[in-house]
Amino acid sequence: MIFIDYSVYRPSKKWRNKSKEIFRKLAKFQSIGDITKRNKLIDGRDYHWTKIKKEIIQTTYNKCWFSEGTSEISHLTIEHFRPKKKVEIVTPKYGYIEARTDNDNNSYWWLAFEYKNYRLCGPISNSYKGNYFPLKIGSFVSNNPSHNLNNEVIVLLDPTIKADTELLTFNIVGDPFPSANEVTDNYNYFRADLSIQIFGLKDELISNARKQKLADINILIDKVDEYYKNFKSKLNAPDFNYLIKSECSTLISFTYPSQPFSKMAKNRIELIPYQWATDFVHPYI
Repeated sequence: MIFIDYSVYRPSKKWRNKSKEIFRKLAKFQSIGDITKRNKLIDGRDYHWTKIKKEIIQTTYNKCWFSEGTSEISHLTIEHFRPKKKVEIVTPKYGYIEARTDNDNNSYWWLAFEYKNYRLCGPISNSYKGNYFPLKIGSFVSNNPSHNLNNEVIVLLDPTIKADTELLTFNIVGDPFPSANEVTDNYNYFRADLSIQIFGLKDELISNARKQKLADINILIDKVDEYYKNFKSKLNAPDFNYLIKSECSTLISFTYPSQPFSKMAKNRIELIPYQWATDFVHPYI
């Protein structure tokens, strides 16, 4: 998970006006307690948020904001970070006690057509997350449009919040784990650990795709190291000097935000112990 600067995107005025129109209809059904018609309207207007998916991709990155998978994980969908029709509690599956004690059928219906609530998501992570949106015990729970969402204490890591993305890292074999210390920063450790589960970051297909990328990186590291040894043993042979710098540029490119699994790649490349990495790679990632 890397930071997504979502503030750079804003849909057209026409799209936003249409969203307001749909919201007014939803609010009417909500006011009379007709949840069935409210949810039917949300389902029947899914094309509206699909309209802007390509724009969001073009403004940010063409990959899942949670897993960082692209074509390896299949096509992207619009994920409602705060669930649009109902919120399910995580206790039955994950054993965590949260602010909510019962499934909330009202959910965040008023955010169904609010683009700031959208996240790009691969279908695997989307299926894992489902309707979960746990809040810390004691948190304020918003249940209508007049409430300030900033008063909620969110548990799940949000890729649009830079500090959240720094709570997740990867080990040398490509497995995700919390970067916070379990003893001294237990809450943030827990947030990352639960997010890994709810976003399906250890799912077999995601893990296999991520580890294939890691294998490519490791092969390249070994290749560059061999070039470097030849370079040193043959009195700074210019051909090897060129090859080293060229392949180091390729290693650096794996860490670009647009690349799949760039966070994992960066974590792995930072661990290269060789002098050539210190000279030609680490300063540029």
